[in-house]
Amino acid sequence: MREEFATAQRRARGPLVLLSPTTTLGNPAAARLLHRADRERLWDLIAPVLTGGAPAARGLRLVDGSSLGIRWKPVGDRDRVAGVLVWLRPVSAGPVVGEAMPPSGLVSLTAVERAVAELVAEGLTNRVVAQRLGLSASTVQSCLRRVFVKLGVRSRVQLARTLERFAAKARMFAALDEVKCRIERDLQDGVQQRLAGLGLSLGLARASVAPERAELADDLAKIAHGLVEATESLREIHRGVYPATIAGRGLRPAIQALARRSPIPVQLDLKVGGRLPHSVEVSVYYLVCEALAYVAKHTKASVVDVCVASSGAGQLPSAFRC
Repeated sequence: MREEFATAQRRARGPLVLLSPTTTLGNPAAARLLHRADRERLWDLIAPVLTGGAPAARGLRLVDGSSLGIRWKPVGDRDRVAGVLVWLRPVSAGPVVGEAMPPSGLVSLTAVERAVAELVAEGLTNRVVAQRLGLSASTVQSCLRRVFVKLGVRSRVQLARTLERFAAKARMFAALDEVKCRIERDLQDGVQQRLAGLGLSLGLARASVAPERAELADDLAKIAHGLVEATESLREIHRGVYPATIAGRGLRPAIQALARRSPIPVQLDLKVGGRLPHSVEVSVYYLVCEALAYVAKHTKASVVDVCVASSGAGQLPSAFRC
């Protein structure tokens, strides 16, 4: 097995691990990436292969919240699997099958990792970054290594480009959000108010119709019914353009409102402490909205479980499952 591991190690471009009942070997990249708890999780994931089965999932979630894709190969003869070679690769997005969605992109970075990444992207050396943040050089290097893995980059130049791309996307979404807010205000304060005024005027007109003019009263009733339907359609557009409930009351009431309107019963597990950043609340809202719409249209589910968890007030969601 050691010979096969040595051969695979010479060809490997990333983390490589050999697992067997008696030994665990890893190349330097795997040693830097995997903590003890991560190695135990990897063993639990790969153990079924030793008995002729398949891994329990197609990816590994690490203790720091990031996730890795796996590629594996049994080592041994036809009658007995002695060990398993496992190649690991960073996964930029998407959940590990059967688990809650792990963070990806900038969301996966801790506050310290993000601060290190931003300073390194400006062209500062590790020593200068350590001085500015009050950290040791080894801590900065460790943070930078985790940043590279989580963002799927291999150099400082790629890191700078990636952060600039994220910043450009953030500016674009902020501009779109501003436009949505303006449309929402125009719909609510303009068109919706005018329809409400027309409804009141129409009600007064119906009340003033003489009893002998029943045909005119029926026509006015049909117009009133159409006006109500038009108002409801406008409210649906209004809800789709921008979730106004979020601005006033927060993410929890907005998701609860989605659950009440869902044609399929929804079981909510919302562990969100306090308000989150506005852009995060809007993003999570639309995730849930799209997920519920997909389930209602494309599945025959009898119930939908929605779980949103955050580590504390003002913190980004640490888990999302639907």
